[in-house]
Amino acid sequence: MLKVFDEKTGKEIKKGDEITDFRGEKHFFKRADRARTENKSGKICTADNREYYDKVFGLIVKDE
Repeated sequence: MLKVFDEKTGKEIKKGDEITDFRGEKHFFKRADRARTENKSGKICTADNREYYDKVFGLIVKDE
């Protein structure tokens, strides 16, 4: 099961939570699509169905 956490605070991010990208733009979290591994960044999807790397938002996707 994929879970998403804020890298700075360690707080778990849930569906519908507001997240802010590195430019300061606000988005709403929808789901995690891929966990971060040694060779790949994690991926998330926002409410507008756009896919981003987890690092864009200072998040980390883990497979737990």
